Amino acid sequence: DLVITEVMQNPNAVGDSTGEWFEVLNLSGIDLDLEGLVLSDAGTESHTVVGSVVVPAFGYVVFGIDADPATNGGVAVDYAYSGYNLGNSDDEIILSNALGVIDSVVYDGGPLFPDPTGASMSLSSDLLDAASNDDGASWCEATTAWAGGDLGTPGADNLDCTVDGGDTGDTGGGDTGGGDTGGSDTGGGDTGGGDTGDTGDTGDTGGVSFGVEDLLPGDLVISEIMQNPNAVGDSAGEWFEVVNLSGGDVDLEGLVIRDAGSESTTVVGSLVVPDGGVVVFGLSADPGLNGGVTVDYVYTGFNLGNGDDEVILENGAGLIDSVVYDGGPLFPDPTGASMSLSGDLLDATSNDDAASWCEAVDAYGLGDLGTPGALNPSCDTGGDTGGGDTGGGDTGGGDVFGIDALMAGDLVITEIMQNPNAVGDSAGEWFEVLNLSGVDIDLAGLVVADLGTESFTVSASLVVPAGGLVVLGLNSDTAANGGAPVDYQYASFSLGNSDDEVVLSNGIEVIDSVAWDGGPLFPDPTGAAMNLSVDLLDAALNDNGAAWCAATVAFGLGDLGSPGADNEGC
Repeated sequence: DLVITEVMQNPNAVGDSTGEWFEVLNLSGIDLDLEGLVLSDAGTESHTVVGSVVVPAFGYVVFGIDADPATNGGVAVDYAYSGYNLGNSDDEIILSNALGVIDSVVYDGGPLFPDPTGASMSLSSDLLDAASNDDGASWCEATTAWAGGDLGTPGADNLDCTVDGGDTGDTGGGDTGGGDTGGSDTGGGDTGGGDTGDTGDTGDTGGVSFGVEDLLPGDLVISEIMQNPNAVGDSAGEWFEVVNLSGGDVDLEGLVIRDAGSESTTVVGSLVVPDGGVVVFGLSADPGLNGGVTVDYVYTGFNLGNGDDEVILENGAGLIDSVVYDGGPLFPDPTGASMSLSGDLLDATSNDDAASWCEAVDAYGLGDLGTPGALNPSCDTGGDTGGGDTGGGDTGGGDVFGIDALMAGDLVITEIMQNPNAVGDSAGEWFEVLNLSGVDIDLAGLVVADLGTESFTVSASLVVPAGGLVVLGLNSDTAANGGAPVDYQYASFSLGNSDDEVVLSNGIEVIDSVAWDGGPLFPDPTGAAMNLSVDLLDAALNDNGAAWCAATVAFGLGDLGSPGADNEGC
């Protein structure tokens, strides 16, 4: 929704302490007030926007150290920040809100990104999106002079970069990110080269491009998991494989590997993986004991559950990749064979989908099946992937999955009664959720929160059929709540009449969220629910106030809404 489009990290007409600035484009499609936006690097520098900064849809905003054009080199700065600087060589600009990263650029001081003095780094005008700006080849040095004499187009449209990228070099890695319309900069796993550049902080590593702290979501992809070997026991034969799609060689020292519970291990010592290469992590490095696997790194304190479990890769900045497998209902559940991510689907979005995985068929070592350390073959699209059809298939007449199986977008918040009229707020507030996972889901353990201090966890079984609706409210008594058929009664959570948030999460990630604003963009009815248009029932589209309208259908004691039933079209 926000895209960093221009960076002046090293002005010449004035000093860095007054002349640094960067530009951001609003691609949300609506006017946005950036109050509360967090600007940071990957270290300790950070600034939060204080006060209203409204950016029109498809408009630009310029952030800078100094708002005075007489001292900043002639730049029309819209917002002056403090406590944050742009490194002249390598550094990061990260834009985030309470839900996560919206966009980030990690420049490297020349190897991949431009490294000008007295000119901005300019994102090519034909590549203005939050995936392309991860790639150094999408940037060039600005050539347009402005009042102070330095080169750039602060607050105005960028120029096309030439086909010959010059100093930005060939990053050698395609960017598969599609961009998440809900705001986070994770859409599909950014694999574009140059997005994690050489920070130089650790000196000359002998050809290594990046450290683990430079990696962004999707730069590493979990590609194969042997959770239940047959030739040897689990305690020696478990392993998993990771492919490096960062666009450069990476030293994984410091990488955190964990599950969603208490098990965790951190890579100790240098572990260099070449660009496009694979690395095998395992419990034993001895091929005579581990079933014949060439393990590159031996870990402890972490095991792969034979049924359901998680493999989560993180650095200090957050999540790089994760796989949450379920022991058969959707993911494969082999014994003596690895779960293998299809060779044509090696990215950090596809590996969230059970249908992208199949049982390995190639024998190795002592006879188990898998391709540890080698690129995976493609899965047979007609083969049995252990129940990998997530699109509403036969759930077996009673198969119900837990919240750990949910991914972002599997649940969608579709209706919110934040200000009832027939009864008081303390009894009449409710909201509705749609199950788009394709399978029956038990919501026990689901966390519902706002961005402040209020939250509750669903504490009992609450099964929602595939494609079904569930209503959660403060009171389940229809005589007291205005006539809403509430399926689950919660406490310690209220819906603000003006602005507030509903955030749904499991222990792994946010599944859906809606942040309404009390009228400027979202509806602000009294005695009527906010109704997500029936043709826009999607976890990205419900972020947009224009997708909502005030309900017009009466229920119960006379308030308007359709709790537990299909919504109206707006």
